[in-house]
Amino acid sequence: MSLRHSSAVVIAALSLAAGTMVTGALTSPAAPQSQATDQRIVSVNLTRLLNDLEETAAIRTRLNTLAADMRKEQESRQSEIQQMRDELDALPAGSDRTRGLQEQLLIKAADFKSWMEVKSNLRNLEESIEYMRMYDKVLKAVKELAEAQGYEYVLLDDTDIRIQPGTPDEVIPQMFTRRMLFASGKRDITGEVLVRMNNAFRAGIQ
Repeated sequence: MSLRHSSAVVIAALSLAAGTMVTGALTSPAAPQSQATDQRIVSVNLTRLLNDLEETAAIRTRLNTLAADMRKEQESRQSEIQQMRDELDALPAGSDRTRGLQEQLLIKAADFKSWMEVKSNLRNLEESIEYMRMYDKVLKAVKELAEAQGYEYVLLDDTDIRIQPGTPDEVIPQMFTRRMLFASGKRDITGEVLVRMNNAFRAGIQ
């Protein structure tokens, strides 16, 4: 996408948004009805919620332990390979022992590479599953709280996520995938969801 085309897309989108805001202002219902509707619209800051959840801290601790165990085994395997290399360097070239050790070293190095790939993929998969599971729990807690309090809409507040610099092709998608442009915080229920989920975690409720 060229810079000129990117700018045109941005201008068109902003113009459409501005037109929608004006139309909405002209056709909006009376203030009392609008205020009543506002009371049923709340927001949750997902980043802050996940960072502050006690279960998230427990998950991080467990994943860090698994990572430490993996590093320990990785260092042990690398040490064995290095010992074989040192032994090979001390042997005379062309001897039967040298050729045999070279074959063993190649097999050991190939096994180590495969082990690293499998372990890394498994760890990434497990971490992804944990976050997916946590997201499902957030949805459940938000739904239960909304039903109990009579909220009709719970918006995702992502106003604290900054757009990362880059090319127009990288920046523009970030702009148009934002879910919220401004939140005053007056109707934020992140704290309520946090308390609810922490209490459930302490009680062992899944």
